[in-house]
Amino acid sequence: KYTLDGTDPATSGTAVTISGATGSIAWSYANFTSADGLPLRAVAVPSSEIFSAGGEATQTIGITQLTLPAPVVLPSSPIIPQSIRIQNVYSPDYPATWSIYYTTNGNNPLNPDGTRAAGASVYSAPFPPPTTETSFTVKAELGTSPSIAFWFLNDIVTKSYQPITGAN
Repeated sequence: KYTLDGTDPATSGTAVTISGATGSIAWSYANFTSADGLPLRAVAVPSSEIFSAGGEATQTIGITQLTLPAPVVLPSSPIIPQSIRIQNVYSPDYPATWSIYYTTNGNNPLNPDGTRAAGASVYSAPFPPPTTETSFTVKAELGTSPSIAFWFLNDIVTKSYQPITGAN
């Protein structure tokens, strides 16, 4: 028997039984619930009363966080444009669970736990600037479901725009 949640496999209601001498442990990325790793605990359970239970084995399966490159905010000129575009440099066909999040108030678009921050939007098409009169800052990053966000480190792009000022 084994568990992937750190509970005792001999007594846990979440324990999974493997039959045979060469069973395999079924897991998925969804089993990882934090960046601390996956706490695997296993114990040999006798199939009859002739044998006694074996000792418990424990192992934490670690993860390596992947750093996702920041998207690109265009145009690159610092002058306030008619519209702003954000391009994903990671892959043009990233999975449906991935989105580009952005803000125009200079705040980070995602909270540390991967949830969308207040005031953040999901990018779907070029958008007009929030103002043409005063400076503003766009921040953008690639994000996914908060349940697996800890697998990734997100780079955030910051792009500031300013109005055209006349010469004195």
